[in-house]
Amino acid sequence: AKTAERVRQHTGPSGGTHEVAIDPGGKLAAAGGADGTLRVYNPAAGEQLKVLQNGAPVFAVAVEPTGRRAAAGTADGVV
Repeated sequence: AKTAERVRQHTGPSGGTHEVAIDPGGKLAAAGGADGTLRVYNPAAGEQLKVLQNGAPVFAVAVEPTGRRAAAGTADGVV
């Protein structure tokens, strides 16, 4: 995709998305938000794979380079 070209749009966390991470190969994307969810996507297929609920806002998200796992840090100190 060209710079700033929208390729796909996913429904994100209610209340806004705080952080997004994508693995280098583009196999897995994760978004954390104000609603305390970590949402995991397959960006190539346009699918939401999983929604994990913590309760506290998610402010940090990371995806390992292989695209097999994601981690999140929340406002209440949970990782």
